[in-house]
Amino acid sequence: MILVLALIVAAPLVYGLWLLGKAAHRLLAPRFASAESGLVKASAGEQRPSPEVAVKFLSQTLLFSQLPPEELQRVAEAMEFFTVKPGTLIIRERDQGDLMFVVHRGRVEVHKEDEAGVSRPVAQLGRGEVFGEIALLQQVPRTSSVVALEDTELLALKRADFDRLLLSTLGAKKIQEIVQVCAFLRRNPLFADWPPATLMKVAGQFAFQDCAAGAEVLREGRLNEAFYMVYEGEFGVRKNGNQLATLGPGDFCGEISLLQGTPASADVAALRQGRCLKLGKDHFLKLVSQDFLTGMSIERTLDRRVVELKKQGAGK
Repeated sequence: MILVLALIVAAPLVYGLWLLGKAAHRLLAPRFASAESGLVKASAGEQRPSPEVAVKFLSQTLLFSQLPPEELQRVAEAMEFFTVKPGTLIIRERDQGDLMFVVHRGRVEVHKEDEAGVSRPVAQLGRGEVFGEIALLQQVPRTSSVVALEDTELLALKRADFDRLLLSTLGAKKIQEIVQVCAFLRRNPLFADWPPATLMKVAGQFAFQDCAAGAEVLREGRLNEAFYMVYEGEFGVRKNGNQLATLGPGDFCGEISLLQGTPASADVAALRQGRCLKLGKDHFLKLVSQDFLTGMSIERTLDRRVVELKKQGAGK
């Protein structure tokens, strides 16, 4: 009995100490050892692609295809090469980063911590996609963590080479648009077949909108002037107070009111902290009209949602 009582008394204390230790590790680990610092040791002795292979690979990616041939050659020669096993933490949120990565082979998953400190997956990246550029462009700690999902090969550019070879040639705004917006749109079925030049033009018309938990992007009955695509997080769709759907990365909303010229037909709000890509009404209408397949896909979604909203109204 005494042992049971002791365990009952000690359990909350042990749990509290465990939470304290976990929080301390979360805050202090980035100060003493960045995740990417271990990549050099792990990849020592690995055979890297030849400069010719690296140039050919980079020339087929959305970001590096914008470089002149002579600059592309310099970038390929300056890049480091890493191989990582599944589960390897490549970069850690809040670390001081010094590398920008390109996936040469394999897949990685991007994680972000929510308000409670719980790490959640927000995206997966594959061959030719770039990550780690935000810390270098904005001079801030890592804004997310990245973990290898399978055996993965990475090419990486150090901060000094990034500034000298890439930033000086393309500029920060163009790099951010290409890496973040273009890569996101290219993974979406709406834009999968768009040529790079057209995709880049459309990407420049989108703007990021950060949304705290509970923030509304659409309000039922209110005029709407934008098309939204979920970039991170989850957004709930409600009609007459009832939950109709949950939108995740790649899903979109706002098309009904824009195409029909009516107020928003439902509420759409962030279920937790999230981020959207926002496209103004005029650019959206032009987007729908300039690409037949994209317009058809959006209109099919519109038709399906209108039917769902009518059913909801009938069941009111």
